[in-house]
Amino acid sequence: MRLFTRIGIRTRVLFSLLRVPFGARAKILTPSETADRITEGKSLIRIGDGEMRLMRGLSLGFEVPSDGLVSELKEVRDIFSRMGDGCPYLLCVPRKFMNASALSLMKKRHYVSSWAEARFYFKRQFSSSVTYGDAFIFSKDYPAECDRILTYLGQRPVIFVHNSRECFERFKEAHGGAVHYLPCPDTLAYEKIDELESAVYSIAQDNGYGPGDVRLVISAGPCAKPLVMRTSKRGYQAIDTGHLFDRPLEDMK
Repeated sequence: MRLFTRIGIRTRVLFSLLRVPFGARAKILTPSETADRITEGKSLIRIGDGEMRLMRGLSLGFEVPSDGLVSELKEVRDIFSRMGDGCPYLLCVPRKFMNASALSLMKKRHYVSSWAEARFYFKRQFSSSVTYGDAFIFSKDYPAECDRILTYLGQRPVIFVHNSRECFERFKEAHGGAVHYLPCPDTLAYEKIDELESAVYSIAQDNGYGPGDVRLVISAGPCAKPLVMRTSKRGYQAIDTGHLFDRPLEDMK
């Protein structure tokens, strides 16, 4: 069975590579342009191979493709596809991984295993008529852009959604202003999304913040995507930062 499983996986990967040989050729902003959109007031949602895996009905180690999560991830995609520049959030996908050739991906095995099927899914299921941001804006490779965004966030109080108090303490020390900690689960966070959303509004209300008075920094895995969508609809600027504060990613080399 293991042999047949491996053969099946490799067949799917090869098929996906052949269907997107020259990249998805999507319109994706540079990291600097993506940072510009944030400092202009856009919320930000990052979609990567993990979210696309969930959207295809497959599990991750720390999240499962529940009907609610899959539906909201697709809603994130569909609202942005419909609204484009008028959307309250900028939807981001990995620029280099999406637009690289199949040959470039094949140079490193883990690139192929992570991105071949995600690229094919993106090409089939995401709109080609809108311009996306770069999901790797918070990677190790763009420190200037990260610093610019963090400086911008520091101009207002922040509600910091994360599973690690240590990360919160480091952010609070660097931020220098009012930071409110909202802990979230490190696994299956989507099961608590209604409670997390309500807690955001409660913290804001208890401190006298209107939607424009506070910014949300959210690191909650796939759950962060619908949480940003929900809160941005209510007028909050919310930023899906991913692993920025604990394990920053590296872009394609």
